Amino acid sequence: MIFSMNKLIIYLLFYFSYLYSENCFEEWIKFNEKKIENNLLRINGVFKNKENKFDIYIEKNKRFKIEYLDKIIISNKDSIINYSQSTNQLFIEYPDTTLNNLIFSLLDDKQLSVLINEKTNTKFTVSNQDYGKIEINMNDSCNTIKSLTVNSNNSIVSLFNISFIGLKKINSDSLFNNNLDENKIFKYDFRK
Repeated sequence: MIFSMNKLIIYLLFYFSYLYSENCFEEWIKFNEKKIENNLLRINGVFKNKENKFDIYIEKNKRFKIEYLDKIIISNKDSIINYSQSTNQLFIEYPDTTLNNLIFSLLDDKQLSVLINEKTNTKFTVSNQDYGKIEINMNDSCNTIKSLTVNSNNSIVSLFNISFIGLKKINSDSLFNNNLDENKIFKYDFRK
């Protein structure tokens, strides 16, 4: 009888851990579903020893803006703009379509589901050969991303405490306007 009870407990533990691990990503999607459905999304968190904040604003399949340290990066289907406040330099290049697709996939739960590979109940990897190995660690309740690490070409970028915030009542044009006086900055357009 004791042997059978031990088998039952072990079976139940395996069953519930399998059930839990199978639904962790789905739980995260459900928790963030309303935010992801918005046309505008803000993602924020910290990086580099958990001291520096970042914000990413995404307008669904159209453009995104990244703010971190003294940098502002704005990308769309035509160009990517990289502005540094400390050097007062603005670089304009053709867009990185792989980066655009990767960021825009954050607003498409079906595309995300295809990219995500489960390692453990709270740890996932992302299938993206162009950007190297991407690892996502979620909290135990599967509703928050504790960390996201990108290991690409011997360079590692780690982001922590990542939050998704749906933006409803913001004029997207004002959000993505760089508001720079081009007569007072050093501008380099590499598209020419």
